[in-house]
Amino acid sequence: MEIIPAVNIINGHCIKITAGTYEGAEIYSHSPHKMALQWESQGAKRLHVTDLDGAFSGYLVNIESIQKLMDEVKISVELGGGIRSIQEVEKVLNLGADRVVIGTKAVENPKFIQEALSLFGREHLVVSIAAQNGMVAVDGWSRVSSYNALNLISELIEMGIRYVEYTDISEFGIGSTPNVETMYEIARRKEIELTVYGCFNTYKDLENVAQAGAYGAIVDNALYENRILLPNAIAFFNKDKGKDENDGFTE
Repeated sequence: MEIIPAVNIINGHCIKITAGTYEGAEIYSHSPHKMALQWESQGAKRLHVTDLDGAFSGYLVNIESIQKLMDEVKISVELGGGIRSIQEVEKVLNLGADRVVIGTKAVENPKFIQEALSLFGREHLVVSIAAQNGMVAVDGWSRVSSYNALNLISELIEMGIRYVEYTDISEFGIGSTPNVETMYEIARRKEIELTVYGCFNTYKDLENVAQAGAYGAIVDNALYENRILLPNAIAFFNKDKGKDENDGFTE
C-alpha cells in the first residue's frame, strides 16, 4: 500500500484539515513547498495536494503556492480543489500534476467525468468521494448531497474510472478510526484502485485499511503531529523491504 502525504493549502499556508470550517484553522507551515520537500526527503513517492480555497470557490486559487511546490519537488503530485471544468483540468496538468482530483463535479455532472476521460485518459483522473453516513459531501465537505457513495462508485466504474479516493468525514478526527467495513465493500470492486483519506491516527489504522484491500492511504494530521512517522510507514508497507505479512506494527 502506498503512503501518500497530504498538503492542504489555504491562503498560501499548509493547514490542519478538519471535517468542519477551515476559518482559523491551525497552520502547520507558511511554506507548503517546504512541507512537500520534507515529505519527499523522507521517502514519499507521491503527494496529495488540495487547494482548499479552490474547493469552496470552484476554481484553483493558490496558484502561486502550488506552482512553487510543483517546481521544487521531483515526485508525482495529484492536485485537486475546485476542479469543475475541462479548462481547470488542463490547468492542473499544465502546472505539472500527473493526476487531477475531481470531487463535487462528479456528483453534479457525471457527463463531465465522461468528457474528461475521453480527453485526458483514466491514468490522469482521480475521483474523490467524501461521505457522511454513506451520502456524498460536496463543496469542500460543506454540504451533503442526496447521492449514495457506493452507488456513485458503481457509476464511475461503468464510466471507466480507475482511481477513487474515499473519505468518511463522519469518522474524521483524532480518536476516530477508518470505517473498515466500507473499505472492504469498496475495495472488493477490482475495477478500481482505492485510496483512503483521513482517520489515520496510528499505524494500526493504516494496517487495517491495507488488509481491507486499499491501494493507498493519504495521511495528513498524523504525519504533521508525529503520531505516524512517514519513513516507518513506508518501510512497513514496502514489500521490497522484506515485510513479513504475518507481522504487524508494535505500538
